[in-house]
Amino acid sequence: MKATWIILGVLAGVPACGKDEPAATGEPGSTTAKAGEMSDAKKSLVEAWKKAGLTPSEMTGSTAFGKDCNAATVNKVDVVVCEFPSDDEAKKAEQPGLDWVGSTTGAAWVSGPLVIAVADRKKADVNGKTINQLMKSTPK
Repeated sequence: MKATWIILGVLAGVPACGKDEPAATGEPGSTTAKAGEMSDAKKSLVEAWKKAGLTPSEMTGSTAFGKDCNAATVNKVDVVVCEFPSDDEAKKAEQPGLDWVGSTTGAAWVSGPLVIAVADRKKADVNGKTINQLMKSTPK
């Protein structure tokens, strides 16, 4: 009996592993990653969007299709930006970005170590103007 309590005590002290973490949807407000931590590349991207006349909401942490992601809305279009250690790894993550978009109108593309995915789930970008501006204003 004493051994059972010792084992339970040891197990209770073991930190939980990441397997049981809920899957992030990538929706703005998903905070499974540390919110507010953005690299210079992500900050430059957001600034470029602002200069193009777009209105991004605050970027929050997300794990939509990568470990280092941030989500927001830009002119009511859902956006996820994930950063990878290399340009090659980012290119490999473009398809998971498209998978995140799903069957809704949207796009995913690579810019250096960043993968940018946009999805018009609210049908706010009827003519595709916002998605087009997001793509064209992304720094190369």
